[in-house]
Amino acid sequence: AARASVERAEDAIANLVITAPFDGVLEQDTAELGAYLSPGSPSGAHCATILQLDPIKIVGFAPEMLVDRIAVGAMA
Repeated sequence: AARASVERAEDAIANLVITAPFDGVLEQDTAELGAYLSPGSPSGAHCATILQLDPIKIVGFAPEMLVDRIAVGAMA
């Protein structure tokens, strides 16, 4: 019983560290001190929004008359 208690305590401690599945930049921190967060909660509560910056996809629009002036490496 003591070993099982130690294993449960170690599991609980391991769950205190939140990690992202990729490197990124913290865009929004939505968790507040003392907030209860659980994975897969029906309310969709999440603790943060992380942006992955590699690769970055940028979409732009250009008038049809200027399409011939668009080239890879051109200033935007």
